[in-house]
Amino acid sequence: MARVVLPEWVVPAFDQVARVRRSATGTALREPSRLGIARALDWVAGIELVTPLTLFHDEPSLPRTLAERLCAYELLTGRPVPDSDYERLGYVPLAPDEGLMDTEYAGGVWHALAWLLGESRHQPGVRYQVRRVAG
Repeated sequence: MARVVLPEWVVPAFDQVARVRRSATGTALREPSRLGIARALDWVAGIELVTPLTLFHDEPSLPRTLAERLCAYELLTGRPVPDSDYERLGYVPLAPDEGLMDTEYAGGVWHALAWLLGESRHQPGVRYQVRRVAG
């Protein structure tokens, strides 16, 4: 079995990506956000051959990853991204596959791709707890 090689533009270290991918497996894959995380990481690592949200057969190049992240952002927020943002990356505006119109799934895809791109320091899938300070 060949070792997975991440593209050079991926910011987190390989072991961090592997740890996040392992945490998204098993019964957690029933959660749409964790499934989105797993599929995004698998696509960028070359394990999955189709993009995680639009389901196109395309390589995980930097422009394609940025375009897929824009598409996930649109679905997650309900706010359209200007067509020019896609065109700047060399793509027509993208739309999610009809079977993947879940905002939680899109959130997982967006968070994973933003993290891989270095736009988020928070590992995807980490649950945050608010601690109340007595006062």
